[in-house]
Amino acid sequence: MRPQLSLDYMKKDIYLIRWLRATRFDIKAAEKMLTENLEWRKENDMENILNEDWSDFESNYPIELQGCDKEGRPVSSGNADDWDVRGVTVSGKLHRGIRYIDRVIEEASAIVRAMQENGDNVTRLVQLIDMRQFNFVQHGCPVCITLYVYAIQTYRDHFPGTVHKVIMLNVPSYFLSIWRLIRHLLPEEERNLIVLHGRDETTWKKALLKDIDYTELTTEYGGVNKDAPVEITEVALHRAGLSSCILIPGIFSGTVKYADDLIISQKQKEILDKNLRWREENKMDTILNEEWSDLELNYPILMQGCDKIGRPVVSGQAGEWDVRGAILAGLYERGLRYVDRILEESVVIVRKAQERGENMTQFVAVIDMRHYSFVQHGCPLCVIMYAYAAQSYRDHYPGSAHRVIMINVPSAFLAAWTLIRSALPEDERNLLVLYGRDEHEWKTPLFKEIDPSELTIDFGGTNEEAVSQISDHFYRDNVSCEWMRHQRNIDKNGI
Repeated sequence: MRPQLSLDYMKKDIYLIRWLRATRFDIKAAEKMLTENLEWRKENDMENILNEDWSDFESNYPIELQGCDKEGRPVSSGNADDWDVRGVTVSGKLHRGIRYIDRVIEEASAIVRAMQENGDNVTRLVQLIDMRQFNFVQHGCPVCITLYVYAIQTYRDHFPGTVHKVIMLNVPSYFLSIWRLIRHLLPEEERNLIVLHGRDETTWKKALLKDIDYTELTTEYGGVNKDAPVEITEVALHRAGLSSCILIPGIFSGTVKYADDLIISQKQKEILDKNLRWREENKMDTILNEEWSDLELNYPILMQGCDKIGRPVVSGQAGEWDVRGAILAGLYERGLRYVDRILEESVVIVRKAQERGENMTQFVAVIDMRHYSFVQHGCPLCVIMYAYAAQSYRDHYPGSAHRVIMINVPSAFLAAWTLIRSALPEDERNLLVLYGRDEHEWKTPLFKEIDPSELTIDFGGTNEEAVSQISDHFYRDNVSCEWMRHQRNIDKNGI
């Protein structure tokens, strides 16, 4: 086997042991796996991948080197917000994106080897991933998932044992729920490799700082440094000098920069600026003027009236929304934009009312799940659309809804909700209220908040029809609780 190993580092026991561990010390399987890897490296010219020009990807898809953990392992980090994964696919760079994944892992492996050659007792690295700004448009498209699967597969096949831990922070609650379901299906070493933390910053900081000193991390990861010392893809310029963890900050930046007293307000500004950029990139200021008649007809959201505090109440019927049909009709991307259009419309209704002196700050949404169907509403891409709606609300319309009340919810949903509810942040637990199919059960609490005279018969009220669709510009521009009651009287009595 050794004659096939062309590079010196491949002949060392510390490298060869990786293949034995990956195959549970099955010598024949390890030899086969290593042989296939050598063929793959030759076919893909992996010995030269670090010398290729990656400037376009390095600027748009950065991975940074933070410092070292308490055991001396180098710590790299990536922020979901910095990676427009969908942009790779729509720009025709999918294959180059796949190769860039190999380039990043190859660079990480080279960092570990360089530290070994300079005397450090290092065999693996730690990878941090911040999921705070994860969204399904940029990161959850079907082809995006192909890239993630490739990253896992290439690690398994070509870089086994290179990583000590992959620690994911600020993970959305639905990811945590899915992880709990699939975790036991993975091999033990992969279960131990991946660590997920939710959006409770206090909890994940405490866990993270047990393994990594705060002086080794930037502020977004619970540390004190303003900037990471270097992007991992720039390490090739300095690799020969990367002799220990102590020298990482000095080699790349000379000094460690600490956060000043304005870091919190700066973060708030960054969040606001990011949302403004999103609005500009997605032309949100004109989204309500676009032609939506096809989706408004088939996927209506109605204006019911107001709750007892004066908040506008909008409603939707699951039975009227053939979500799978929209996807099969090629309307997936347009459907995602329609979600943003509905949220934008709801917020504008509140804002217009404020401008006329109404004491409105939030809206209430009531969703009837009576005719929910797993065929029409439960397909994988359907679920992605719902998750996108939750993510878009969280990222771009936080605090605009007072309650989302779901009635006639199937028992399977209620059981799942009971399991995942405790994993959600408190504000999201309080935002969502689910009731089963016992009409008496949901009518009583619903009427505590909304008088029956403000609701249609479908929602336990007295009105045959809603005031309007929320997309009606005339109603949107004039809406107030009193005005809606007046319009309803006109419709009923003709006066």
